[in-house]
Amino acid sequence: ETVQLINTDGKLLKTIKYAAGTFSSDPQYRLVEPAFSGSGKNMVAGDRSGSDIIVYDVPTSTQQLHLKNAHIGSITGIEFLNENIFISGSGDERFKLWGIDGKLSGEFFLLENNEWVFSTADGRFDGSAGAIKKLYYAQGFQTIPMDNLYEKFYTPNLLVNILQNGEMPAPDVD
Repeated sequence: ETVQLINTDGKLLKTIKYAAGTFSSDPQYRLVEPAFSGSGKNMVAGDRSGSDIIVYDVPTSTQQLHLKNAHIGSITGIEFLNENIFISGSGDERFKLWGIDGKLSGEFFLLENNEWVFSTADGRFDGSAGAIKKLYYAQGFQTIPMDNLYEKFYTPNLLVNILQNGEMPAPDVD
């Protein structure tokens, strides 16, 4: 199967092949509009009827990465934020920030009244005061209010720092 890249004049620029069955076999299946890195070297595409994301190397037309079950819900959008980081949105009401290597950098949660939280897998977070008071971490069957971890894990401008500097050192945990 293929994805064809066509310019606005209708000229075929590139054909990218992918293995049959890479995405959902659902007849209603459609790719989310693919996104390209600023240099045009990388392309990401998502499965609108599934939850997979594929990263392609455009010059060689090769699949670099297949993120299976990247979201709980169907992928609704993908966009590069810089050359090495892209964001995906889904019906699970989360936005996920990914490195081009497939590493999940963090998740962005939007709540009512413009409340928000961005959190990383190592527990760091930034967000609006109202959202931090509403969200919890789960450890086994125990829930821990996010604001109880404020002193140790709250990281102002966390998303901006990740976008500007890439990975940040993990927090010191006792």
